[in-house]
Amino acid sequence: MEKIIRFDNRSSFAKSLQETYLLKNRLLIGIDGDKGSGKTNLSYFLGAELMINVINLDDFTESNRGCFIDAMDLSRLEIRIKNLNRIGSIIIE
Repeated sequence: MEKIIRFDNRSSFAKSLQETYLLKNRLLIGIDGDKGSGKTNLSYFLGAELMINVINLDDFTESNRGCFIDAMDLSRLEIRIKNLNRIGSIIIE
């Protein structure tokens, strides 16, 4: 059963992630949301708080290629994820 936990602020969320998971395992955190919803701000905040590498998917897309997934260089992204996963946790946004 999925457990939903609500947090008052980003700092309490970051602290909970660190205490619950980061100290025990490597994490792969995916952050999704609508354009302008604060994904990048949250990703870099958590990355700094938890000392985790952040991958911004916009860095792996080519402009004018249509659908987001069609514009993505998945080979380059896969290599980046594998390289970072060797050294620790990753946030992907």
